[in-house]
Amino acid sequence: MECSAADLCRKKPRHIAILYHVIAHKLTLCQNRLLEPLGITQQQSRLMFFLHFHNAERLNQKDMESFMHLSAASVTSLIANLEKGGYVERKTSETDGRAKLIRLTRKGEDTLPAIDETLRQMDEIVTGALTDEEKSRMEELLLKVDGYIMERQENGCLKKS
Repeated sequence: MECSAADLCRKKPRHIAILYHVIAHKLTLCQNRLLEPLGITQQQSRLMFFLHFHNAERLNQKDMESFMHLSAASVTSLIANLEKGGYVERKTSETDGRAKLIRLTRKGEDTLPAIDETLRQMDEIVTGALTDEEKSRMEELLLKVDGYIMERQENGCLKKS
């Protein structure tokens, strides 16, 4: 049975967190479909953009775990699949032989414009029914919520007051 976000809003009690989750899940499924021809997933694309934007830095798996808010095992799997596809490579750190540094390969860099295009398509899906003013307000509100969560975050959840 298909459930829309509007269906959830008609029911009591209303929880914005559930509404957000339903929408986020639908967007993830949609973006995964758009990325399918590239052979990568939404999470892998996020990791690739993280590597791209921190290109000059020496990034290890711990950095990615923190950014992605994922376990070591999950990030290991993401990296392994990207490495198998030729999008990233691991190198041993020159300063710490135990540490593995991860960076995009040429193929990974060359794939970024196509990933960026899927993000533009996702933006249109998210904001297509909104006016420019509503889009700006939505962005302001999302940034405000993110800031609120970041200020109060502890171990992936809000601190108890």
